Amino acid sequence: MPSGPRAAVIAPTGSWLEAQVIAVEAELSGVCSARPTPRHRRTTGTRGVSHPPGAARRPRALGITDQVRQAWIVTAAEIAPIDATPFAGVVPWLVSLWRKLRAAVEVHQATNEEQQVLHLIEYVTSAIGRPVLAASDVDDLDDRLDSLIDSEALLASIHLLAQHLTLFETAEPPSTTRIAAAAGDSLGAAQARLLMEAQPMLDAWLSAQRQGIARYTAEMSTWAGRRRDLDLASPDLPAELAECLFHALRATVSIIAISCAVIGDQRVEPWLARALTERFLESAKQHLRMLASLPGIVVDEVIVPHAERLDLAAIEVRHRHARDVARRTLEAARMGPSS
Repeated sequence: MPSGPRAAVIAPTGSWLEAQVIAVEAELSGVCSARPTPRHRRTTGTRGVSHPPGAARRPRALGITDQVRQAWIVTAAEIAPIDATPFAGVVPWLVSLWRKLRAAVEVHQATNEEQQVLHLIEYVTSAIGRPVLAASDVDDLDDRLDSLIDSEALLASIHLLAQHLTLFETAEPPSTTRIAAAAGDSLGAAQARLLMEAQPMLDAWLSAQRQGIARYTAEMSTWAGRRRDLDLASPDLPAELAECLFHALRATVSIIAISCAVIGDQRVEPWLARALTERFLESAKQHLRMLASLPGIVVDEVIVPHAERLDLAAIEVRHRHARDVARRTLEAARMGPSS
């Protein structure tokens, strides 16, 4: 957690939000505590009692406004998973906004909300990013990424941040050039070059998420308040969408980990920097396929050809047919052979 000058941004404790932070930590305590099972290496759901290596401790005080209540209780499954993923687009803004808010704090010109959001960014990047950066090898990295993807804490963090979209939009908009420049010191020059080589795809990914945010922000007030989990293994979710959602969340976790290294001035080991960058780029590309398939989001066909986009209507029809066949087969099996 922040110390020295950074500690000054911590606002008075809010009992409700502290309870939510404790809940986030309870979710994170299961990260890396069990080896994930096949199919996106999902975790078993086992919860530990100690913090995973590198996980953030609960802040002594975390003063965020009451509007975060809605952010906590709304998860991606509550909206319609395919529509929720554009809100992960706030994540690439983290470093840019963090730098802007730090500068305001240092000259004593930050508003109360700016101080609160600064602390929220530092907490989220630490809680989600540090366990990833503590990976010991490639297999361990994949396990840690997949455990975080499976956690409600990730979805909660995205929605907590999404409550402050207006503030995020005051920062410099993210671009491949800015991301590569910011990440260069932590990931190394080779990974910065790798990011720049993927600039057409990454710029399209960032643009698609900004379009998604603009499209769905107006609908936030209509979201239901009952909390449910997003289960990528649910039979109610078509496999094609589950795969794309997996990549959407893995790209989000990866860039949070990169942001954590940048904010903490941490130099990442070369093997980990390479592996993390590769997984980020692979997942961003797959996420872009889904975003390009959403009505109203414009992506150049040169970047994502129409042949590579998802036919959402056809996917729904196929999935409904498969479920109907499975249901009839199960009913027939329960009835047994006719006499």
